[in-house]
Formats: sequence, structure tokens, C-alpha cells
Amino acid sequence: MMIMSKLADEEDDLSKFPDEIVASIMCWLDTEEAARMSVVSKRLRKIWKSTIQNTPRLAFNVDYKFAKKLSAAHNDRLTLKFENDDDDSDLIRRYSSIINEMKVRDLMRDKIINEVNGVLELHKAPTLDEFSLFGDRLIRKQRHHINTWVHFAAKKHVKKLTLHLNTAIRYDATFIADKFHCLRDLYIKGLYVTQNVIRSLFSNCPFLERFSLLHSYKFDKLKIISAPNLKYLHLSDNWNLRQFKFSSAKNVLDTIEIGGGQYPLLTIDVSAPNLSHLNLAIHHCFKFDPYLTLLNQIKRLALRIGSDRSLLQFPQFSKVDHLELILSSSYQIPIHLLPDFLKTAPLLNTLSIKFCRLRHPAKDNCLKWLGKHIVEKVEVNHSCQYIKVVKLDDFAGCQDEIEFLLNLLYTVSVEKIIIQLMPFTVWRNRKTWWCYEDEFDNLYEEFCQGSGQLLKMKILQMHPNADVTVKL
Repeated sequence: MMIMSKLADEEDDLSKFPDEIVASIMCWLDTEEAARMSVVSKRLRKIWKSTIQNTPRLAFNVDYKFAKKLSAAHNDRLTLKFENDDDDSDLIRRYSSIINEMKVRDLMRDKIINEVNGVLELHKAPTLDEFSLFGDRLIRKQRHHINTWVHFAAKKHVKKLTLHLNTAIRYDATFIADKFHCLRDLYIKGLYVTQNVIRSLFSNCPFLERFSLLHSYKFDKLKIISAPNLKYLHLSDNWNLRQFKFSSAKNVLDTIEIGGGQYPLLTIDVSAPNLSHLNLAIHHCFKFDPYLTLLNQIKRLALRIGSDRSLLQFPQFSKVDHLELILSSSYQIPIHLLPDFLKTAPLLNTLSIKFCRLRHPAKDNCLKWLGKHIVEKVEVNHSCQYIKVVKLDDFAGCQDEIEFLLNLLYTVSVEKIIIQLMPFTVWRNRKTWWCYEDEFDNLYEEFCQGSGQLLKMKILQMHPNADVTVKL
């Protein structure tokens, strides 16, 4: 009953808006979220069907989280309502005593597959700007459904395609390389990709501006020789990749993001005179050596710290003026190494810090600790001569965030400190977090905003002349 009560509340809110506004809202939701809205009333269902016929964006998530929701329904006897009007509660009651988790997953996968097929049948517009499929929990025997959906996207001349699949499916990317001629943005994860596929892709998709290739294990060498409009390239967790080469006659590439893999890259040959932003994942076997040429070129560097084994020796970042550190609670740069670390970037102007976590930040909030923490005024010299701005991104009020920032400010004295609060939409997004609890919805103002204001007060105790801003 709780689910239907929340949906009824959504209807009360949306009833205030005309159909055109509601249809616009639905266009920006994931397809299953829009379908969820449609079950509330006949009016919303009518708007949803009309919207689906001409929406420029379709996004489907065939995910294990849906199976967890159905599994919870077995225990709680909740009535779940999906796009169709089947009596799901009868199905739950019939199998609740005998069904195991694997059966629950199969039931949910089959149900969502049918829903996806139903949505595609409703879509009548000749084109589609964006098609996304998150099907990490699909299995090999369901590959023919993926074929149907990908062919649908090709016929609609999709410009942005996202396919997030399980590598065990071994889904071949050849069709994508051959048939999607209008692509501007391609994100593929877990697909079967060869060097021939890469060659065909950039030959047949001359307008491609963004390309992300993740979790592909077929090749150990990757060459991109002609990509006239490619601006952003993302390679991550391509397990056997050891060599990478990029060059193009018309070179507009400005950002490269390289994640982890089973083995580190040994050679990198990149001819990209306009490259200004490099994003690297620091993992247990990472080595800076192949990147030295690029590091002497770029002005903006992001380091995602995933291991503490590569933190003792950093090369010189001679031209970097903006450094981003993406940290986790498990792996951080030790405080006593911060001064030496900052000296590797002599022209550093802006330092951004972001913490990534799996648990909801309300689980680790340190409001009471911060309230008791006594901060003394400090006088420090710049460890980095030109550093002026420190920014804490997606601040959620957790102790590891605050301790790191306060210790940093014992090391450097800066002109401006920006505390960018985590957006409320992220705070309450149940798809983002493990162990989410309904009570967290009402804690954002107290925990996130409250901790931000209290942290600002503590910083001003340390640096009375600093410009400290808390931003929503």
C-alpha cells in the first residue's frame, strides 16, 4: 500500500499542471519511471501513451534491483503495479512459498522484456535522438531480444546510443558499427568488440563526437586512425588492452578518460594537439610512465584513486592548472604526503575533491562530531605557489570528506573554498545507493545542508580571511 500511496501523492502534485507540462516531464524520465507514473490515473496513462508515441528519448533498465523489489514483495505482500494491468499480486501469492531468488530474477526479466517490447510498439515517430539499454542482468538466451531492440534503434536513426550489457552474453557489436550512421554519442559496455569493428565504426559514423568502450576483452591493441569529429574518448576495464594509438587528420579530441583493466597500458601513442583534459584511474598495477607525454600537455587532470600502492611517487604535472581528485573511503592520499603531492603541479590554480561511496551518506553523517570538533586558527604558507581555489564536490556531510578538507587546509592557505552540496535528486535516488531507507528523504536539509554550513563556520575559524561558499 505504501507504493500506491506515494503514486497517489505524485498524481496530486501533477494534477496542477497542464497535459503539455506533464508530457514534458515524462520525456525526461527513464522509460520505466514514466510507465510507473502512468498507472496512477487514466489521465496520466493517456498522456504517457501519447508521449511514448513521439518521445525523442527511450531508456530501459533491465536490472537486478527490480528483482530485489519483487523479492521484497514476497515478504511484505505488497501489491506491485507495472505498465500492464495483470494481477501481479496473485502471481506473488501463488509462488511466494516456493520461488527462489533465481526464479524471481527470471520472472522480473521476462516481465520487463515484455514491457520494453510494448513500449517499442507504441513509438511511432520516424526518428529517435537517444536509446539506452541497461541490461547487465540479461542472459545469453535473451540475446534475440537485444537484437530486436538494437534493430529498432537503428531504424530510428538514433544519435545517442547506450548499451550496458553483461560480457557473458558476448553480444557482437558489428551490427552497430555497420548500421548506425547518424551516431553522435556511443557508450557500449560488455560487448564483443574487435579492431575491425572499431575501424568500421569510425568509417561509418563520421559524426561521432563521444565514444565510450568499457568491459571489452577481445583485443590487446586498439587503433583509432580516423575520427574527424571525436571530442571525448573513454576506455575502461578493457582487460587485455596493452597498447593504444590515436591519430586523425582533423583532430578535435580534447578529453581522454582511461579506467582500470586487468593489466596496465604499456604504450600510448596519442596525436591530439587540442587535448586539454585527462582522466585516469589509479589502480593497483597502474604506472604513470606511458602517460608522461600527455601529462606534459594537458591543463586539466582528474585522478580517480582506487589503490594506495601508486600514491608514493607522482610525476610532474608541469602544465596542470586544475586538478581533480576522486577519492573513496578506502583509498586516499595520506595527509602527510599532501604537501609533496601538491608540489608536483607548480601551476596549480584549482583543486577539486570528490568522494565516491556506495553506502548512503546518511549512514556516515558526522554532524554531531563536527559540532564538537574544535578548529584552531592556522597560518600556513602555500605548498603550491599558485593554488587559489579548493572545491569540495558533491559534499554530503560525511566525516571522511570533512577530515580530508580540514587537514588539507592545515597544509595550504587558499583564497576561495567552494563547498558544492550533493544534489537532492542524487541524495534520494534509490538506484544510486546500497541500504537506502525511506527516512533518508527527510534528512537532506539537516545532514547535507546543515553539515555544509557548520563546515563553513569551522573553516572560517581556521582562515578568517578566506572566501567560503556553500552552493546547492
